[in-house]
Amino acid sequence: MTLKDVRIHSVLLFVLLTIVVAAPAPADESTWEFSGSAALQTRGFVQDHLWSGQDPSDVQVSLSAELEMHWRSANGDQRASFIPF
Repeated sequence: MTLKDVRIHSVLLFVLLTIVVAAPAPADESTWEFSGSAALQTRGFVQDHLWSGQDPSDVQVSLSAELEMHWRSANGDQRASFIPF
Protein backbone atom coordinates (compact mmCIF):
# COMPACT_ATOMS: atom_id res chain seq x y z
CA MET A 1 0.00 0.00 0.00
CA THR A 2 1.45 3.31 -1.04
CA LEU A 3 1.37 6.57 0.90
CA LYS A 4 -1.24 7.87 -1.56
CA ASP A 5 -3.50 4.88 -0.79
CA VAL A 6 -3.12 5.49 2.95
CA ARG A 7 -4.08 9.14 2.52
CA ILE A 8 -7.13 8.25 0.43
CA HIS A 9 -8.29 5.70 3.02
CA SER A 10 -7.74 8.22 5.83
CA VAL A 11 -9.81 10.86 4.05
CA LEU A 12 -12.62 8.39 3.35
CA LEU A 13 -12.67 7.26 6.98
CA PHE A 14 -12.73 10.87 8.17
CA VAL A 15 -15.67 11.67 5.86
CA LEU A 16 -17.57 8.61 7.10
CA LEU A 17 -16.99 9.53 10.73
CA THR A 18 -18.03 13.13 10.08
CA ILE A 19 -21.30 11.99 8.51
CA VAL A 20 -22.05 9.61 11.38
CA VAL A 21 -21.21 12.09 14.13
CA ALA A 22 -22.88 15.07 12.41
CA ALA A 23 -26.23 13.26 12.13
CA PRO A 24 -27.43 12.91 15.72
CA ALA A 25 -30.23 10.43 16.37
CA PRO A 26 -33.11 11.08 18.77
CA ALA A 27 -32.79 9.45 22.18
CA ASP A 28 -35.42 6.78 21.43
CA GLU A 29 -33.82 5.78 18.12
CA SER A 30 -30.89 3.51 17.34
CA THR A 31 -27.61 3.74 19.23
CA TRP A 32 -24.01 4.08 18.03
CA GLU A 33 -20.88 3.00 19.88
CA PHE A 34 -17.35 3.97 18.91
CA SER A 35 -14.17 2.37 20.17
CA GLY A 36 -10.67 1.77 18.97
CA SER A 37 -7.04 1.57 19.80
CA ALA A 38 -3.75 3.12 18.79
CA ALA A 39 -0.22 1.83 19.25
CA LEU A 40 3.29 3.14 18.78
CA GLN A 41 6.17 0.70 18.52
CA THR A 42 9.88 1.36 18.27
CA ARG A 43 12.64 -1.10 17.49
CA GLY A 44 16.34 -0.53 17.93
CA PHE A 45 19.21 -2.35 16.27
CA VAL A 46 22.71 -2.60 17.71
CA GLN A 47 24.38 -4.05 14.60
CA ASP A 48 24.83 -2.44 11.19
CA HIS A 49 22.70 -3.57 8.26
CA LEU A 50 24.11 -6.45 6.21
CA TRP A 51 22.80 -5.69 2.71
CA SER A 52 22.69 -2.51 0.67
CA GLY A 53 18.88 -2.69 0.27
CA GLN A 54 18.19 -2.72 4.01
CA ASP A 55 17.16 0.34 5.98
CA PRO A 56 20.39 1.79 7.48
CA SER A 57 18.69 3.47 10.46
CA ASP A 58 19.35 2.21 13.98
CA VAL A 59 15.76 2.83 15.13
CA GLN A 60 12.49 2.04 13.34
CA VAL A 61 9.12 3.43 14.39
CA SER A 62 5.72 1.92 13.64
CA LEU A 63 2.29 3.42 14.28
CA SER A 64 -1.00 1.54 14.07
CA ALA A 65 -4.61 2.46 14.76
CA GLU A 66 -7.93 0.66 14.62
CA LEU A 67 -11.43 2.12 14.75
CA GLU A 68 -14.61 0.20 15.54
CA MET A 69 -18.15 1.45 14.96
CA HIS A 70 -21.17 -0.48 16.24
CA TRP A 71 -24.85 0.27 15.58
CA ARG A 72 -27.90 -1.25 17.26
CA SER A 73 -31.53 -0.62 16.29
CA ALA A 74 -33.98 0.90 18.75
CA ASN A 75 -35.72 -2.41 19.48
CA GLY A 76 -32.42 -4.31 19.58
CA ASP A 77 -33.22 -6.86 16.87
CA GLN A 78 -30.76 -5.47 14.31
CA ARG A 79 -27.12 -4.52 14.62
CA ALA A 80 -24.12 -3.79 12.45
CA SER A 81 -20.41 -3.40 13.04
CA PHE A 82 -17.78 -1.70 10.91
CA ILE A 83 -14.15 -2.47 11.68
CA PRO A 84 -11.84 -1.37 8.85
CA PHE A 85 -8.49 -3.09 8.49
